[in-house]
Amino acid sequence: MKLTRINYSSGAPLEEEAGYSRVVKAGPFVYVGDAYAQAKYVLDKQVKLLKEAGAKPEKVVKVNI
Repeated sequence: MKLTRINYSSGAPLEEEAGYSRVVKAGPFVYVGDAYAQAKYVLDKQVKLLKEAGAKPEKVVKVNI
């Protein structure tokens, strides 16, 4: 049985270049990437930018995800 594969992209420029999708559906199955690793990557970038701006990341009061 061959499963039809559908890639769902967020539109981020590197998705097409790197050949990955945020979500992949194959037949009745839906696969999601490593949400923890993705969130950590984004938040680590934010911490770096906060430090560059002279802010103290440990003083951040709220982050909406």
